[in-house]
Parts: sequence; structure tokens; C-alpha cells
Amino acid sequence: MKKSKILYVTTPVTVDDGRCRSGESLTGGLLADVLVNHPIYNVEVLYTDDRQETQQKIMNYRPDVCILNYHPGVNPWMETLNLRSLYPDMKTFCIVYDKANQFAEQWNPYTHPIWQYMLTFEDSAVENEGVFRVNHVLPVSPTVSYEEKTIPVFGWQGFPAPWKGVDKMAAQVQHEFDEAIIRLHMPDGYFTQQKNFYGPQIVAHVNSIITKPGIKIEVSNDWLDEQGIVNWLAQNTVNCYFYDYLDGAGMSGSIDYAIAAKRPIAMKKSHQFKPYWNLEPTILIEQSSLKQIIANGTTPWEPIYKRFTREQIWEDFNRIFSRIGL
Repeated sequence: MKKSKILYVTTPVTVDDGRCRSGESLTGGLLADVLVNHPIYNVEVLYTDDRQETQQKIMNYRPDVCILNYHPGVNPWMETLNLRSLYPDMKTFCIVYDKANQFAEQWNPYTHPIWQYMLTFEDSAVENEGVFRVNHVLPVSPTVSYEEKTIPVFGWQGFPAPWKGVDKMAAQVQHEFDEAIIRLHMPDGYFTQQKNFYGPQIVAHVNSIITKPGIKIEVSNDWLDEQGIVNWLAQNTVNCYFYDYLDGAGMSGSIDYAIAAKRPIAMKKSHQFKPYWNLEPTILIEQSSLKQIIANGTTPWEPIYKRFTREQIWEDFNRIFSRIGL
């Protein structure tokens, strides 16, 4: 039986000018690594920022399905592709990050000029004939073992921005602990925080919050690869993500690395962490404390570890492609 051909187009994850440094690009790369090993479909990945290169690849490869990893702030050129008119026999998908629920409610697979179908990592989006959910993609597992520390270590990693709550994390540590290490890994992002613009401001704010002499702050901003990020997170007592609520914002990519590291995680009730609001015991700082979240270990995350696997994502796409008649 002939295997269906899938083309997945996403932003490059290794480029000299740093354009890979975005959540959309990193998540897109993780999904690519899973899709190319799908046991049923022939999947080819095109890493590009070029409209013409995409059209040429479609002409040469002649895929049955084209999936575009799209974000208006990262690759707006994808909006100029006239795929449905040029390739009427090819089924087209768009990955939607921000405001996924709103898009899902109004998505019409018969009228959009580019995409018939929408894919989202948003757990609460309602599926219909044109909208489909996919489980999250986790990075690699850590290659280092956690060693218990004499004083607790609190980690935060990601592209720095004022709404990501590093100051709230520092204030919580200051409130609960007399001795601690706060580790911040905040490399510069290409699209919103070039040249680490926000990083120094955030570090200065954290330093102004911490008044206890027993609490130390460690900061790094070098660019780590996937394994390096996971290993960095795996060495912390707990990793903290106290983002602002950010109504409609897409699921956080940073948290996927923390989940892969398999250390306790504390977070605020942000829209970017919506799938985890009801984990038990709670990991929400509004309902618990850092001390209790550390004591609970990774117990709340055990169901998530079982869901976020490449086998589950393969099954997601089996289901989706079957639904569209592939």
C-alpha cells in the first residue's frame, strides 16, 4: 500500500542571524523530529523562511498534505501562499498558537484561501470538521541525574519578558525561604527581545526584591541546545513559571522543556499553562506554596508524562488524517 506523502513547513531552528530564537520555531522543530519518524506516513520537513522555496518544494514533492507551522509575527509570508487554488488536490493545515479558541470557533474549512484545517496544541479548543487538537511535544529526556542540594535551587528559563513573572518568583522565594539559589537562564529572543533587551531590567528588578543575605542569584544567557536546556532544568529543586494571565496566549513552549526535565514545577494560573490548572496535587502557587509543591515532587505530572509521547502524537495524526479521508 502506497504511503501518503506529508510536507511539514516550519521556520529554521539553526540560522546564523538568530531567527530561530522564538517559541514557534523551537516548538516547530520538536514536532518535526516526531513527524519525520511517523511509522505510517512519508513525512518530509522543509525548514525555510522563503515563500518561493516552499512553492518549489510542493511542486517537486507533490504531497497529499501540507502542514504550515505558522505565526503572524514570525513567518507572515505564509499568508501570501495561494495553496488551495494552485494545488486543489492537496489538503492544507495551519498550526495556530495564540487565540486558538477564538479561531476554532470561526474556522471554516471551505472558505479560507490557504488552509482547510487548523491544528492546535490548545487542550480546550473544540474540535470540528476543520479543527483538530494535538498533544504537546516534549524535548529529549535529561542525561544528568538530579543531586539533592543543601539549600533549594529555583530555576526559570526562557526568553525574558516583563509578563513572565520572574519578579513574582523572586518575591515568593523571598517570602518562604531564608536561604536559596535563584537560577535564571534567559537567552535573547529574535522577535521580541533581541540583544537581551529585557534581561538586564528583569535581573535588576529581582536584585531589588531580594533582601535576605542567604538568597543568591545566578544568571546566564548563553544559547543552549535542546539537551542543554533540559539538563539545566533537571538540576533545579523546582522550576517556576509565574506568568501573567495573558488571555488567549498560546501554550508556553518553555514549560515543555521543564516537563521533560522531570523536576517539580510551580506556576501561576496563566492562560499559557491552562492544561495544568487542575493537576493534583495542585502546582498553582495561588493554591499552594513552594515548599508544598517541592514536597509533592513530580506526582502531579505523572499523567502528563504518559500523554506527551511521540507515540501519542503519531496516534493524534493517525486520527486526524483518517478524519479528513487520507
